[in-house]
Amino acid sequence: MKDETQIDENDALDAASEALDAAIDAGDATQVNAVVAELPAHEGLRLASLMEADEHAEFIALLDAEQAAELVAEAPSLLAASLIEELDVDIAAQVMQLLPSGVKADILQEMARPDAEEILSAMPTEDADELRELSRYEPDSAGGLMEPRTFVFQNDETVGTLLRALMQEDDEFEGFRGKHPYIVDSDGKLVGVVSLRNLLRHPRRTPLAEIMTDVMSVPPETEQDDLADLFEEHPFLAIPVVDAAGVLLGAVSRDQVAQAELERAEQEALSVQKVSDELRSMPTLLRSRRRLAWLSSNIVLNIIAASVISAYEETLAAVIAIAVFLPMVSDMSGC
Repeated sequence: MKDETQIDENDALDAASEALDAAIDAGDATQVNAVVAELPAHEGLRLASLMEADEHAEFIALLDAEQAAELVAEAPSLLAASLIEELDVDIAAQVMQLLPSGVKADILQEMARPDAEEILSAMPTEDADELRELSRYEPDSAGGLMEPRTFVFQNDETVGTLLRALMQEDDEFEGFRGKHPYIVDSDGKLVGVVSLRNLLRHPRRTPLAEIMTDVMSVPPETEQDDLADLFEEHPFLAIPVVDAAGVLLGAVSRDQVAQAELERAEQEALSVQKVSDELRSMPTLLRSRRRLAWLSSNIVLNIIAASVISAYEETLAAVIAIAVFLPMVSDMSGC
């Protein structure tokens, strides 16, 4: 039953690939987007990686911003950067705005500075400045992982102000539901945090400064391992990130760190197997050449090992137990 399911999935993917090729050849953007919309993002990315360079560029150019953003978000940073660079600048800017902040920063770090600046110049000034700031930090640091937009209020605002913001049907606040609001002073320095549960215990006119509590924060250079340890030790959903002066820069969430840890574990596992996401997503011919180079080296090393074994043929015949070690010698020569 499992084999039949696998065959059905492969047939469906082959059919999608054929439909996609036909749509690209016809320059039919509507059909290209329709085919990709029916596929999981990782399958769409897989089909894109199997295309030749010229077809690949046509494919990306025919995608609308939403579909392109889904594929880019699924791709490793280096491949994502190459996908973005194949788009027109205006479309690339739209795609970048649809991506999570951390993903955008990672992509910018992989791009050549002139290309990155060209795309940033096509984005709204506020978003572009935010991205320039994020791309300064290492991807596996608090600054690289943080979300710069936080649920923040001034310390002289009241409980009523905060509650009204929570009740607004506004996209700006929608993503902050369930998160604790951070409190800053007039200079933007983090001074505390307010528990949502605690809000309901005080009159609406109460200043937030009176009910806020101290909050743990980290500098943007904090490494991913240290962040993982902090989340292991404390039940925080997020940790605010502040600069040397204490100004709130953003917040890194438990989910962001967990996702980064998972991605790193996957990369380490692939590295042990001598496989990388970059290699798996390369065009077939390029991937074959790189694999052939690795296999050729193994062949040479195994020939050398065979020559050594041949030189001691008489010894092997006299002490047959030594033959037990031949597979070990062969395997080590391959390594």
